[in-house]
Amino acid sequence: MTNLKVRHLNGEVVELNLEKDKIYVDDQNKIVYFKFGDDENGVMQYKELGFKDVCTTPQSIVTHLFNSGFYAVVTGVEQSDDGSDLVQFSRKKYLQEQIDCIKVDDVYNCNIKSIAPFALFAELADGVICMVHCSEASKSSIRDMNTCFKVGDNIKVKIISKIFQDGKWKINASRKQADKGISPIVGTILPVMITGNAGYDAYYCEVTPSQKGILHVPVTEKLNVGDQTYGYLIQSTDDGFVLRIY
Repeated sequence: MTNLKVRHLNGEVVELNLEKDKIYVDDQNKIVYFKFGDDENGVMQYKELGFKDVCTTPQSIVTHLFNSGFYAVVTGVEQSDDGSDLVQFSRKKYLQEQIDCIKVDDVYNCNIKSIAPFALFAELADGVICMVHCSEASKSSIRDMNTCFKVGDNIKVKIISKIFQDGKWKINASRKQADKGISPIVGTILPVMITGNAGYDAYYCEVTPSQKGILHVPVTEKLNVGDQTYGYLIQSTDDGFVLRIY
């Protein structure tokens, strides 16, 4: 069984259970039919699955979508040939409603859904993904995003662009622009994340997404990229913070 969360025409949101063996497509691969009750049937055209034209999408994509569960809105009800109600659904309309609410310069807390060496992909709203390029992930240099982040991490991002291109929405966000920064006094203990080895018993670190620093450690202390620890602030400069491991 899988889940389909829908909003009806009256605004009510309900969750339906779908059976995999009751999901099928027509001969032209343009319409998806499914049952969600003993006498309840639904229909969704391929073009209503998402923003991009997917009329040539293999049926396996449809099966994956329904197996994973998704959100949609009811767009109408018509009578089928046997006289029963046939509910029409649209995932595309639901996604568009979510994207319409997203504005450039808005700040969101979101979860990382996937990671590539060059970027993070985080979910802003149900089914709406933004990309955070490595150059916008931190002021500190990060060579491989997988070393500093993991799927499921919660991050704060600022939307820097939203463009409809090649049949789909492309939303870019910045983690380093989401924080305005802090101005701590010397002696403050701050959480840091290691971003690189600076040599001479020191490590490059990120204090906030918008502020970088150098963390000095004892000779015997060994840290790895992505490790999180605490630093004692000993100096604040225009180039960043200088800290000693706490």
